[in-house]
Amino acid sequence: MNKSIFYKIKRENIKTGDLFFTASDSLVSRFIRFFTRSKVSHTGMFVWTKWKNEKRLMCVENVMDGFRTTFSSAYIENCKANGETFYFGGMEEQKIPKEYKILQRVEAYSGRQYDTAGALVSLFRQNQNKNFYCSEFVAKCLDLRKNASEKGFTPDDLAELCVEFNKIV
Repeated sequence: MNKSIFYKIKRENIKTGDLFFTASDSLVSRFIRFFTRSKVSHTGMFVWTKWKNEKRLMCVENVMDGFRTTFSSAYIENCKANGETFYFGGMEEQKIPKEYKILQRVEAYSGRQYDTAGALVSLFRQNQNKNFYCSEFVAKCLDLRKNASEKGFTPDDLAELCVEFNKIV
């Protein structure tokens, strides 16, 4: 099936709180995948929102430039243009908090900067910084928790929570 057709069919079934993952051949992506032993290096979350009186599907993420919201269709096209691999991660319905709770958390955490040092520290223990790296941002928005003695959330940890994991691009 054509990948763009697959996305259009799938799009209507995507819920606020479902996840997306990316991987590329960049040095940073390869470094993250090597140390986390994962096929993905970045994660974010899908959020349905109103834009110009239309319901639009957005990709919400925390990146090195800070918090970012992008139309999902544009995000996927950008991944395709940059040679990145894009995956859809469907979360189990009962594991996703109510949509309004997710949106409240996204708004509350949206001013935080990306935490590069925290991302590195998370390979060994949980991050105690007030800023977030990508998978930590998603985990906080979905209210996912780990024991304090465990390492922080990696993109691969979140991928393992998905009941559905499909390559889109």
